[in-house]
Amino acid sequence: MARVMAAQVVGAAPEGVTGISIDSRTIEPGEAYFAIKGDTHDGHAFVAPALKAGAGVAVVAVSKVPTLGVSQGCLLIVPDVL
Repeated sequence: MARVMAAQVVGAAPEGVTGISIDSRTIEPGEAYFAIKGDTHDGHAFVAPALKAGAGVAVVAVSKVPTLGVSQGCLLIVPDVL
């Protein structure tokens, strides 16, 4: 996944992912969480809860990395999540 997206990998990357989610409230263990910025919410604010809930990896924008406050889990850092 990281190679296809040309992402910088931070943390231990999982062997694979079980699904994809953009909602940290419904994340299932092993899923990839995509931190998408919407009109009213920025998914980057929910990266830590998504990883805590079991996301195997979070896909985040490079510009948001300094604000994440994440010390555990795997991040795939890309120029733009979309």
